[in-house]
Amino acid sequence: MAADNPTADKTMIYMHAVMSEWERDQISKRTKDALAAAKARGVKLGTTGPANLKRNIVQRQKAADAFAAKLAGMIAGFRARGLSQRAMVNELSTIGIRTPKGGEWRLGQLCRLLKRIAAPMTRAPAGTAAPPPRVANPGAAPGKRSLQTRLPAPLIIK
Repeated sequence: MAADNPTADKTMIYMHAVMSEWERDQISKRTKDALAAAKARGVKLGTTGPANLKRNIVQRQKAADAFAAKLAGMIAGFRARGLSQRAMVNELSTIGIRTPKGGEWRLGQLCRLLKRIAAPMTRAPAGTAAPPPRVANPGAAPGKRSLQTRLPAPLIIK
């Protein structure tokens, strides 16, 4: 007896097992074909780290820098108006400006954009940058070990 089909008999259970085995074989074949195609493209299989992904990282960083440069003037205007970060997120959505992937803005995305705009010249080459220093959050409740990332000072344009 099968829990999802109490009326199934021995033959039905056998057929489900056969179809599951066939599906497993198809998945295996597709995976092996995809790995063979990746190997033919020159991807080093079984290795990880920046050396294998560097080309993609550099390309993505350049695209992010270009996107941040396009929005730098608008963000400066938001700051001149004294908008909070949440208000900036709402304003970007209201205006109709989408994220690089075409989605709605979220606060974390805006924070990364602000960080990228504030320090475009201080970025180390791809794969060599150390993570930003972590500092204890002074506003955390006693006994809590909350950490926050130290962000650069806001950009003030006069």
